[in-house]
Amino acid sequence: MNSDPPRLAERALRRLLPRGPVGDSIAGDLHEEHARLARGVSVGAAALWYRRQALALGWRCVCDRLRGHGPLASDTSSTIGAGRRGDGMMTAMLRAARYGAKGLARSPQFTLAAVITLALAIGTNTAVFSVVQGVLLKPLPYEDADELVLLGHTAPGLGYDEIGISPGFYLLYSGESDAFRSSGMYTEATANITGDDAPPTRVVAARVSRELFATLGVTPAAGRTFDEAEMKTGGPPAVLLSHGLWRERFGADHAVVGTTVRIDGVPRTVVGVMPDGFEFPDRRARLWLPLVVVVEGAEQAFGDFAYQAVARLDGGMDAAGAEARLRPLMQRVPEIVGAGSDFAAFIEAGRLATVVTPLKEAVVGDVSRLLWILLGAVAFVFLIACANVTNLFLVRAEARQKEFAVRAARLHAIAIDPVVLAFTVVATLLAAVLLGMLPALRLTSPDLLATLGRSARGATAGRERHRTRQSLVVAQTALALVLLVGSGLMVRSFQNIRAIDPGFEPRDATTFRVSLPESTYPDAASLARFHTQLLERLRGLSGVEQAGATTHAPLAGCCSGTAHIIEDQPLVEGGMPPMFWFVTVTDGYFKAMRIPIVAGRAFGPSDGDEDRRNVVVSEALAARAWPGVDPIGRRLRPAVEDSLYTVVGVAGNVREQTLERDAGETVYYPVARGAGEQARNMTYVIRTDQPGAIATLARTQVAALDPNLPVAASATYEKIVADSMVRLSFTMLALVAAAGIALVLGAIGLYSVISYIVARRTNEIGIRLALGARPAEVRRMVVLQGARLVAIGLIIGVAAALALTRLLQGLLFGTASTDPLTFVAVSGILGGIALFAAWLPAVRASRIDPASSLNAD
Repeated sequence: MNSDPPRLAERALRRLLPRGPVGDSIAGDLHEEHARLARGVSVGAAALWYRRQALALGWRCVCDRLRGHGPLASDTSSTIGAGRRGDGMMTAMLRAARYGAKGLARSPQFTLAAVITLALAIGTNTAVFSVVQGVLLKPLPYEDADELVLLGHTAPGLGYDEIGISPGFYLLYSGESDAFRSSGMYTEATANITGDDAPPTRVVAARVSRELFATLGVTPAAGRTFDEAEMKTGGPPAVLLSHGLWRERFGADHAVVGTTVRIDGVPRTVVGVMPDGFEFPDRRARLWLPLVVVVEGAEQAFGDFAYQAVARLDGGMDAAGAEARLRPLMQRVPEIVGAGSDFAAFIEAGRLATVVTPLKEAVVGDVSRLLWILLGAVAFVFLIACANVTNLFLVRAEARQKEFAVRAARLHAIAIDPVVLAFTVVATLLAAVLLGMLPALRLTSPDLLATLGRSARGATAGRERHRTRQSLVVAQTALALVLLVGSGLMVRSFQNIRAIDPGFEPRDATTFRVSLPESTYPDAASLARFHTQLLERLRGLSGVEQAGATTHAPLAGCCSGTAHIIEDQPLVEGGMPPMFWFVTVTDGYFKAMRIPIVAGRAFGPSDGDEDRRNVVVSEALAARAWPGVDPIGRRLRPAVEDSLYTVVGVAGNVREQTLERDAGETVYYPVARGAGEQARNMTYVIRTDQPGAIATLARTQVAALDPNLPVAASATYEKIVADSMVRLSFTMLALVAAAGIALVLGAIGLYSVISYIVARRTNEIGIRLALGARPAEVRRMVVLQGARLVAIGLIIGVAAALALTRLLQGLLFGTASTDPLTFVAVSGILGGIALFAAWLPAVRASRIDPASSLNAD
């Protein structure tokens, strides 16, 4: 059979084609295609096809030569990659975009896979980066915010990593240190807003010193800040409103400045409205009240650490330098309070030290580490996605090498101005560069055009091509393993925390909070009376098993701690009394929370009498204070009081602060003792079989006793427990999601590479089967090829995970960052899924029909 093209058409085309490798390659490629058609279809059809192609190419050559430029104008071996003369960058870009769009439209499955993969990767990175930018990178909204620092202390000798500042320390630092230009003190609080024909509302507030706003460099949007008279005891009561509260409750009426608003039952004059966006100490703050500090005695002035302070550094000073300036002042405090005083002992035993922290760092806290870890995790997903799509492009590019070789002379150099307008643009451009670089390098290599003269029938890809694709699969596997190990460690930590017994039963418990204003409830008797009456009403509701109240609900906020004196246990000279948490509760609280009483009894109604000085202590406290001795009947007292309290019961240990921390040594006082500021803000706990409906009924009962009292923070206790683990839960879910995406992308990447290899080796596999190879042997051969890639990726991934997961150590609980069980389990899961991805094309390879594969081109 004659497989030569029509002689006349071939000669004419050779005269028109440019001399050099491009013309030779095009002619050779047409010759080869003619021969294939002649064998597979017919000689006549092949000749007709060849004449049409020769006519079209000849006409193109004539047109390019008449214009003086173009891919077929002359020898194009030196023009590959050069731009057309006279073409502007935009024209070239539009031409390239049109060509790219047409190419993608011809391969909808490839396009859909690539677009979804990249959209997922870029979207997750953009979402996390938006959080990082807003929380970590964006400066605080204050004038010269980098000059602002938070003043505080640490007492590592007593287990306090950070504590606030007291009025005594604040006055000492602000009055005698030259490290600061100005400073202000504040404390968080709550307030009830009543009157003005609106329902009572409980809001988060802050009591602030007059200098605070000037230190922050913030002025009101309307009105003014507090004056000197309003900062004194008995001065005119005033209030500053947040912009949000002014808009929501007062309709953004500018006339509200100068009017009176009832705050905690006290008529206060609105002296100003703060600007929109001012959120201090945090975004929950809705109003600000004057901070009037009244202290009696030096020890009390220095010992009340319930406050915070912000200072503006003097020019050229940094946080470390400010700490050095305050250290000598700290050393003078024992002399001020008295060398033999309890507070002097507290300073020595606690190794009290001043801490100056940049305000931005203090506001962000340890969440910065978490966010950087998450950004790193989604960056891994981004790299895996790029590797995946790059592999798809490589496979597609190699399958179309001859087409690209013919079109190579049409490529133009396009320069894009690398101006970063947004993170998403950067991520998109980076993805485009990463996934297009390798295919571009392959397609613009010097020997690419020679492929037109070679037949690809029955040939496998070259070693270099295999190595590139396989390297990408190995990288995907390694990156996926790192993410899977990190998420596995977080899952184990979450399981460990969920398995912890908090010391109470959160199911079927509902809570709400009530704040009693001093103007209406001025003394202990009135406070105790309200709590007693409300509890009676709540216990009478249908479906309520028990009800109680506490000043510090477990896991809902930090407890307060103070030094306690234990009877018959004298301190050594200069010694420090033990520090215990203290909580004020009502009768019924232990039953409502289902906290077991392991010895003695719980509080009864009579324990609320002011003359009954009884307490309940936790097991941990009893074991420390009276080891091996029955604690019932023993006595202790707070260091700041003179009266002793008798232990009437021992309660089971409760994790008061977080589930991760061990149960504290806690003293439970009856509500009468805590009457005053402690008992003004109480959290009620109701155990009921109708948690959804009880909140509305509770509001009704509160309103029946006092219509001006708002009910706040209504929630089930299961939600409180879940909220206490929100940081761990968020980290775990984010890493699990990233790892899941990485796992899927990695499996798809391996599947695509093995599938392509099988497709390129169809003839070889057909020959093996024709020569007697069994299908099982073919499957084993293909799977082993994928297994080698996976094994290399797992080895590299384990090494990388051992180094990188150390960053998670501060977030883990009950497991080490090098936990062998997690590494083995995750490696097994990833390896199993990867091998399954390789097994699918292996099965397809074993079913190849030898006759069909040998006849295929």
